[in-house]
Amino acid sequence: MKEYFNHAKLVSRDDETDVLLPNPVNLEALTKYTRGLADNGKESAALTIGEDNFLSQPFAKGSLDAPIYSNSFVNKEGETVINYSVFYAADTGKVVLGVKRIGSHMSDLEHVTVVLNTEAQTLKKVYFSAHTSTEGEWVDAKDLELNQGRIVVYVAAGSHGNYRRNGTYIRFFGWGNDSCNGLGKVWRPTVAEPVTYDMTTFKGNTGGDHVRMIGPGQAWFMDSARNEGGELPYRLPNHVFEAMVLVAIMVAIGVAAKKFSRH
Repeated sequence: MKEYFNHAKLVSRDDETDVLLPNPVNLEALTKYTRGLADNGKESAALTIGEDNFLSQPFAKGSLDAPIYSNSFVNKEGETVINYSVFYAADTGKVVLGVKRIGSHMSDLEHVTVVLNTEAQTLKKVYFSAHTSTEGEWVDAKDLELNQGRIVVYVAAGSHGNYRRNGTYIRFFGWGNDSCNGLGKVWRPTVAEPVTYDMTTFKGNTGGDHVRMIGPGQAWFMDSARNEGGELPYRLPNHVFEAMVLVAIMVAIGVAAKKFSRH
C-alpha cells in the first residue's frame, strides 16, 4: 500500500486532470486533506497510478515482503473476529482468446476473516473473500487446510480471489476462470500491520471505480455477518478444464473435417 501511495496522485473521479494532491501521496497528507471535505467530496476523489501504464509499474507485480493488514473486534455473538486484508496495486485481468488484460484494473483489496471462540481462543471458522460478497465462502475449522498450524489460502493468479483449495474455479461460463494451481510462490507474511485511523479516513477510491480503502465502504470491516458468501464458483481439479477445452477443440475439428470430406 505504501508503494502504491508513493506512485499515486489524488484526482477528481469526474475529471482525472483535476489533481487534488500531486504524486507522491502519503497517508498523513491524505488524512489532512480529507478531514476538510464533506462526505460527497471524499466520495468523488480517487488515488490513481496512471491509467495508461499501471500494469507496467514494477511495484505492481507485488513483493513477498509486503505486509498484511489486520484489525480485530468482538461481534454481537461475543466471538473474536480478525480481518486480514491484502492490498494489490493491480488486478492483471484475464487472457481471453489471446486478448490479454481483459478486466484489468488499478488496485484490488481482498480479505480473509478469522472467527475465534473468545474464551477458549480456538478457531471456529474462516471466510475466504473472492471478488463479490456472494462469491466468498465460509469454511468451518475442521474443513480447513493447515500447514504447520497456519491456514492455507490459495490466491487466484492475477485476479486475487481467495480459496481454501487449489484448482480451477469456473466463472463467466469459462471465460473468466480463477486459477489456483498450487504452484505459485508461497507468501508467509512476517508483518501484520494494524489498520490505522489514517487508513480509514479516506472514503474515496483507490484507482478503479469500485475499489475502496480498507474500512469505509467495506461492510465486512467491522461486521463479519456482511461476509455473505454462498455462491462459490464450481471447482474443477487442476488441468481438467484445460483438458476439456482441448477435447472440445479436437471434436470440433473432427466434425468439421467430416463435413468437408463429404463435399
